Amino acid sequence: MGSSIGLGMSKKFWMMLMFRIGQGIGSGTIWSLGLGMLADIYPNDKLGAPVGTAWSMHSLGTLGGPVIGGVLYEYGGEMAIAWFMAGLSAACAILRFFIHDVSELVKLLNEKDEAAKIALANNELSVATEEQIGLQTKENGVSVQKNTGANDDSTPISASNTLQPQNNTTSVNRKKNLTMLDLIREPQIWICCFASSALFGVLGAIETILPIIATDRYNLTSAQIGFVFIALTIPNMLSAIIAGRITDSDRMSAIFGKSRKRFVVMLLGNCLTGIFCIILGLVNALVLFIIAGALLGFSAGVGAVPTIAAMAEHKETIGEGSNTQLYSLFNVGYSIAVLTVPIAGSAIFSATTPFITCLVAGLFLIVCSVISISWLIIRFRKTWK
Repeated sequence: MGSSIGLGMSKKFWMMLMFRIGQGIGSGTIWSLGLGMLADIYPNDKLGAPVGTAWSMHSLGTLGGPVIGGVLYEYGGEMAIAWFMAGLSAACAILRFFIHDVSELVKLLNEKDEAAKIALANNELSVATEEQIGLQTKENGVSVQKNTGANDDSTPISASNTLQPQNNTTSVNRKKNLTMLDLIREPQIWICCFASSALFGVLGAIETILPIIATDRYNLTSAQIGFVFIALTIPNMLSAIIAGRITDSDRMSAIFGKSRKRFVVMLLGNCLTGIFCIILGLVNALVLFIIAGALLGFSAGVGAVPTIAAMAEHKETIGEGSNTQLYSLFNVGYSIAVLTVPIAGSAIFSATTPFITCLVAGLFLIVCSVISISWLIIRFRKTWK
């Protein structure tokens, strides 16, 4: 909140830089804590859907921010944006007081799952009772039905008769007080960080050169370029939700394995993003340019969401409270990528052509993803179920 107000009041570059760093620290903290809470609350096999929803809302903010900021700046100037950001920060801080503690949220989730299991068990028992198969025999002219079921008691099952849902806050023989170095040593963790960093770095590079391509090649105005970004962001929102639910599905677990499925989807999403990145620099028609951008945004959501969920797959083998550290590490990789890769992309763009830049960026993402994720899948092919 203070950084937003300070940024609006800044008159010198170094002041703007310092307050912008403050904003980055604050937003990174909120993002890491939010993802950590989701990983603490939801079991690993059901984490994809909530992460997909969170990522979709993140994309919505990315889409709405420039639009709202443009309107505020036009009618109120820099301080209008600063006060708006400060108000959002204050509202976020106030809402935090109304969020239940993680342990309470876990308890509520477990109670909901238990009630659903009991209802399902009672329904199955009722159907089985009504459809019991009997053998008809005649004894003294009377048809006697012999029940082949092992239990004809149709009394609803109570909570004590059903399997209790696993409380994902229970830890058995977990390591304690893990450091960032301990997390980096986990192959699944650093591969996720590496692959996601390549993805977000390439997206950052594309976002840097896309307005230049749109202006030079298609003579689009600033407002029209904004619509191009909308075409990229909306598919990203939709794919995040879809990818989260797909990776949570039992069918995906049956086909690829419970631990392997997220990395398969991640690899597919990153490779498709690289392909559409190359196509983006290749096409010459505006319609095809927008379609390629939309497909790129959709593919990026497919690659990003399983990455975040897959990192939590290891929370059964790492210490308590490490989920926040986990996603802090994710943010570190993200920050380094969006700082370095766009700079390299801009240098290539200045020295070559838009197509060469998109080609190098797309191949970089494809090669990094195929080598890293394939190596991980091969290494754990015998231990992953």
